[in-house]
Amino acid sequence: MREGDTLCVWKLDRLGRSTKDVLTIAEDLHARGIALRILTGTLAGNYSPKGEGKFFFTMMVAFAELERDMIVERTRAGTPPRLRVVPVDVPPSSLRTY
Repeated sequence: MREGDTLCVWKLDRLGRSTKDVLTIAEDLHARGIALRILTGTLAGNYSPKGEGKFFFTMMVAFAELERDMIVERTRAGTPPRLRVVPVDVPPSSLRTY
């Protein structure tokens, strides 16, 4: 992307997996003169890394990461442990019925 371009993301949590990653990406885009536009969600619109906007952006990214972590934990809690697969050998000839 070049200076003057706009990066559009559907939702803020789609920009990265962690708060640190998203903030790094947003700062890099701003430093390169690339606008960031969020299409849906609480922060829908153009992101401006100034004052209250930056604070609110950081909080929303942190909440998105928390939500993602909670979903992972609930998924793990609801998934039964894997069963140990024991190979089945061919029974000895004395036990065969054919």
